[in-house]
Amino acid sequence: MRERRLVLAVTIAVVFVVVRIGWHFIDTDSASVRSQIQRVPNWDASLSIPFLDKVSKFWYVGGDTEIRNNEFVRLTRAGSGGHHGLILSNGLGDNTIDNFETVVKFRILPNIGTLVGDGMAIVITPEKDFLLQDLVSSYARRQYEINSGGVAAGDTQMMGLPRNLPGLAVIIDTYKNYGKTRTPVSFLDVLLNTSPSTQAYDADTDGAKTSAIKINRNKIRLKRSVITGETVQLRLIYIESENFLKIDIQYTGEGDYWIELLRTHLPTVLPRNMESNQRYIGISASTGELSQAVDILGIQTNEYHLEGNDDLSKDFLREIELFYLQEFNDKIAMEKDEFQRWKMAKSRPKSQANQEVSAKPKRHASFVQRPAFFLMILICIYLASVYIRVSIKHFLNANQRSRILPR
Repeated sequence: MRERRLVLAVTIAVVFVVVRIGWHFIDTDSASVRSQIQRVPNWDASLSIPFLDKVSKFWYVGGDTEIRNNEFVRLTRAGSGGHHGLILSNGLGDNTIDNFETVVKFRILPNIGTLVGDGMAIVITPEKDFLLQDLVSSYARRQYEINSGGVAAGDTQMMGLPRNLPGLAVIIDTYKNYGKTRTPVSFLDVLLNTSPSTQAYDADTDGAKTSAIKINRNKIRLKRSVITGETVQLRLIYIESENFLKIDIQYTGEGDYWIELLRTHLPTVLPRNMESNQRYIGISASTGELSQAVDILGIQTNEYHLEGNDDLSKDFLREIELFYLQEFNDKIAMEKDEFQRWKMAKSRPKSQANQEVSAKPKRHASFVQRPAFFLMILICIYLASVYIRVSIKHFLNANQRSRILPR
C-alpha cells in the first residue's frame, strides 16, 4: 500500500509540473506573438501644421477662434473675458470612427496673475449642425432643436459648446466656480450625454449638478503645469466592440510617458449621427471673468483595423484584446509605494511606431501550439494512468506470489 501511495504521489507531481510548464509556454507564446491589429492614421479627423489647408477642408470653426497657419489654433485669448472658440470636424472626410485613439496636443497660457478660467472641452459627438450659419434666426434654431432631439443651438455653457450636446465630453475645468477658491486648480470630468432633451452640463457647479451621465465618480485632479503654459497631450482610446474607454495624459515637461487618468466600460455605445453614421471630434474653450489662452497644437487620430475582418467579428474581438494587452500590459503588479510608476507603465505602449498599412498580416501559430500543449498534457496524464495501473498490477501479483510460496 505504501508503494502504491508513493507511485500516485509521484505521478500527480509529474502531471502538475507538466501543466505548469505548459501554461508558462502559452503565456510566453502569447507575449511573443504580435496582434494583427493595425493602427491606421485617419488624416481627415486629424489636424497638423500647416493648419489652414486642413481646417478649410475638414473642420468647422466657431466663436473667436484664431488660426496661425504654422503655429497654433487659438480658441481663446488671455486677457479677453467672456469669449469662446471651437473647432469641429465637418463630416466631409472620413469620420466613421469606431475603434480609435485621438491624441490632442494643447497648451493653456495664463494671463497676468495666477488664476485662469474657465477651461476647455474635447468631445466625440454625433452633432455638428449647431455651427451652421443658417441658425441665426429663432425659427431656424427652433427647427434644429426639434430635429436634433433638443440640442440648444447657440448655447456655449459647456466650455463653448451647447450644454446638452450629445456624445462624450471630456471637460478640463481650470477655475472652481462651485465653492470658489483663490488657489489655482485644474481638474477633469468625463460626461456622456445620450438624451439632449433631459441631460445637460451644469457650468455653475462645475458639473457637480449635471444631469448627464458621469463617467468618473470623483473629479480627476490634474497637475498645475496644465495651466502654466506647458505643452500637454491628452489621449482618448475608444473600443466600440467592447464599449471600452481609456483616457491618458502626457505632461511633456516631465517626459515622454503617459499617465492613465481613466479606464472604464461605458454604460452605452457612443451615439452616432442618425443620417451619416459618423462621430465628430470637437475641441472648445471659453473664458469668463478670468481668461486664458488655449492653443491647439495638433490632433492625431488613428483607427484600429484588422485586415479582411469586420470590427464585430470574433477574430477582431480576440485580436483587439491581444493588442490592448501587448500595448498597455494590463497584468502589471501594483505595489502601494509604486502607484505612480504603475500608472506610467500601464499607459506606455511597448511600440510607439505605427504598423505599416500595406504589410501583409502573418498568421501566428498560437491556435496550433495551444491545442498541441493541451494534447501533450492529456497524453502525459494517460501515460501516467497506464503506469499507475501497471504498477498496481505488478504490486498485486507480487503480493499474491509471496502468499503462495512456502515458507
